[in-house]
Amino acid sequence: MIGMTSLSQTYRLLASLTLLSLLAACSTAPKVSEDKVGQSEADTWFNKYCSNSGLVGVMGELVIKSDTKEFKGQFPASVAFKKDGTFNLEITNIVGGTVAQLSGDSRAMQITVPSKKQYNRSGVTHYLGLEMAVLVPLLRGELPCPTEARTKGVRVQAEGNAMRVRTTNWDWYFYRSLKDQGEVPARVVLKSPNGKQTIEMDVENWNDEEKYLKKGHVHSPEGDLKWTWRDRMKS
Repeated sequence: MIGMTSLSQTYRLLASLTLLSLLAACSTAPKVSEDKVGQSEADTWFNKYCSNSGLVGVMGELVIKSDTKEFKGQFPASVAFKKDGTFNLEITNIVGGTVAQLSGDSRAMQITVPSKKQYNRSGVTHYLGLEMAVLVPLLRGELPCPTEARTKGVRVQAEGNAMRVRTTNWDWYFYRSLKDQGEVPARVVLKSPNGKQTIEMDVENWNDEEKYLKKGHVHSPEGDLKWTWRDRMKS
């Protein structure tokens, strides 16, 4: 029995390592269109991709690659986003032990790191510099958009090959993908009004059939986070 258990754990370890290696090898950078954007075109595009949407329950499996103070490395994870806006994300190692757990809603979350208890905290309203109202929909599979666009609306300004939206905390710069990729957002850059902080969000893989962000990347002065949906279903 002990031999069978050991063998099962070995198979699980090898399967996890193989999967993580394959997903890492499939990493692709977004292809940003260099075409200049007209103002009417910018208005139409922004309304299409940043329109208000209702909450949808989603659950599934992810692979997360992180370079943050809480955890570093590449790990499998399971997540559940409920229709009431709450979520629970558990990041594990390849033998099933919990590396970190994030839970909360679009206002605040709790972070639990069993091996680094000094990073356990609750009432977290920002992570990687992003408000939870931006980060949570992004992880759920939605395109990065200002909170204001989903509530009271914002004005978009065409600037070269970018579209700029100014909110209270950020200047958002949206860059489209190439036309043969559907012109979905390829990169979104946030710049603070004083110009001292920049956060980049890359849409590395957009599932156009099911309309969700399959693979994303956030790079900020506070750390780096990449994720890929292995299995995703509405709940």
